[in-house]
Amino acid sequence: MIETLPQVQVAMRVIDGRGNYDPGPIAELEVAAREGWLGETIAVRASEPETIEAVLAWVDTAGHGLVGLYERHGYEEVIVEIRH
Repeated sequence: MIETLPQVQVAMRVIDGRGNYDPGPIAELEVAAREGWLGETIAVRASEPETIEAVLAWVDTAGHGLVGLYERHGYEEVIVEIRH
């Protein structure tokens, strides 16, 4: 019998904001979203809870999609889908 592994979400582009405070990663995300194409996924990695909260608020305000929020080894990762 073949066992299927759980699907792991990966992003097409990564913004590494670990150790940086907001607004650095948010500014990079805004630029990436403007330059990106419809359906592209962008991961924002952050070790600061305030940065994660700011990214989640930006996704909601900007009207893009939230693919998921994942706890990784020593940081969190938010994966965003560009919707316009």
